[in-house]
Amino acid sequence: MHKLFFAFLVLAALPTLAQVKAPSGTQAKIYKTPADLYRSKQFMLSGNIRAPFASDIKIKKGEFVYVEVGGNVKVGNFLGSADGAGLLSASIVLEGYNKYKGHKHGSVMVILNNTIESCKRILGDMGGKYNLPGIAPDYGIKYVPGYYFIAESDGYLKFDINDAEPGNNEGSFSIGVIVMSYEDHLARNIFNKCPEKEPDDETDCFGHKWVKESVKSWYYHGINDSYRGGSQDAGCQCVYEYIGDKLVIAGENKGSFDIGYWHFKGDITKPRANYFHLILDVIPHDLFTAIAGAELDYKYQSAVPCK
Repeated sequence: MHKLFFAFLVLAALPTLAQVKAPSGTQAKIYKTPADLYRSKQFMLSGNIRAPFASDIKIKKGEFVYVEVGGNVKVGNFLGSADGAGLLSASIVLEGYNKYKGHKHGSVMVILNNTIESCKRILGDMGGKYNLPGIAPDYGIKYVPGYYFIAESDGYLKFDINDAEPGNNEGSFSIGVIVMSYEDHLARNIFNKCPEKEPDDETDCFGHKWVKESVKSWYYHGINDSYRGGSQDAGCQCVYEYIGDKLVIAGENKGSFDIGYWHFKGDITKPRANYFHLILDVIPHDLFTAIAGAELDYKYQSAVPCK
């Protein structure tokens, strides 16, 4: 049975950082910790609901929405159990039992106004590019039932089960939702503090340890040297010119603060840390970049002078 992977986001005691402000028009939004860069919620969804469940999760147009589903529901007496992405079978016979045609039977439906979509197999049916053998990091899972998108309108999220006869279902799904605005995503570098000099033997001028990334980082940061901060600098990513060792503080190749690794105190070797990095940093970056039609300009990059 699939367990909800990001329960940690809601249940764990989070470390605190200094209170900072980010310019946003005429008012400045206050960020006390990287957890302020997104909001999340969890709840249970009964497998035998007859009408869409209206949540209190308010969405604004342009926000990134990530839905993850845990658990299984027995759909009827003969078909077996479905996870949030529905039964593997998509036969024509089952279509007659579907409330939402063209989607897998028993799948969790995500509804925002007139937009209706079923949960799928993230890292499989959708997001396959993040699961390429030999390239993708270890997430510790084959796939996660869920769905993600950029909202096309304001509204409240609703959820349903794709079953026209839900009365004989048994069980429930656990639903987890993450929401992040474009402005908050761009503000994440408020927390990215980088030593102005490249770490020597992975130790910076303050005696802090850093982990040098492999050439895989070149996909997002050009042919440069990228470093991930340890527990004292958890979540920080600092990029230095391959020739010249100068900190990159402008342009598309500069480092970005990663909320996913911050949650795990900078330990980039843990599969769950890689998964959190994927859903909190990588996927939002790629979706927002596609919407913007250009590389995102992460602001507030800090260069900490060595004494």
